[in-house]
Amino acid sequence: SKATVSVLNWAWCGVARGPCAGAVCVASMPFLGAAVGLAGTSTLFVGHGLSDKRRALVLKALQAIPRHDGKVSCEDAADMLEVHCVVEHHVAYVAVAARDLEDLGRRRIAYAYLGDIKDRFKAEYAGGVSRYCDVTTLSETTCAPFAATLAARMKPAEDGDQIKAAQMHLEEIHEVMRVNIEKCIARGERIDDILVRATDLENNAFKFNKSARKLKTKMWWRDKQIVIAVALALTLLVGGVAMYFGLLEGEDAAEPDAAAAAPAGPVNATG
Repeated sequence: SKATVSVLNWAWCGVARGPCAGAVCVASMPFLGAAVGLAGTSTLFVGHGLSDKRRALVLKALQAIPRHDGKVSCEDAADMLEVHCVVEHHVAYVAVAARDLEDLGRRRIAYAYLGDIKDRFKAEYAGGVSRYCDVTTLSETTCAPFAATLAARMKPAEDGDQIKAAQMHLEEIHEVMRVNIEKCIARGERIDDILVRATDLENNAFKFNKSARKLKTKMWWRDKQIVIAVALALTLLVGGVAMYFGLLEGEDAAEPDAAAAAPAGPVNATG
């Protein structure tokens, strides 16, 4: 079957034939198996943790990858597996892992593990890490003892990732900071509500004060109007009474004067 292989820091790239359809470079979960074989062929020198299905997957990956140096990862979406490969001088170092799209650091762990396996394999079968293996001297029989090394180095590769531990610590710090920011935002919202309410109260107090001043002025004018009306009424009343009594006095004074001014009548004399 055809598979698309994504390449990271490779000397070669492109479309290759692989173990699954639509394979892409992703992260991986803990290792399930490892192997050493000949790139571009179905030759497997040594393996560890390979069930029949995983062995078939590794053989297909060996046939798919080029024989020149590089790194590649591909996935088997059907079985939720990933295959990570490091190739050097025709020898392919392969690790099989469970597929985990969320753990982006697992590919780095796989390549670190395979780099360690490559150095140990070269030290044992090439005479040193700086030398290359002679593939004509490699076989399942000669490489069988190396299965113990594959198994022994698998766990340290997973536990020794200090970058992964640092990332987990950073994630914890990020979560704490996120919670604190949410709390600050919540407090900020409450403070904003208090400020809005305070502003409303201030506006209402200003309106009330203004209305109170208007009402006070209105009541003052009403009191003044009442006082003026009462004073005017009293003035009119007093004036009316004074005029009334003045008229009466004038009439009383006029009556004696009229009586004095009247002529005397004839006097009858007898006698």
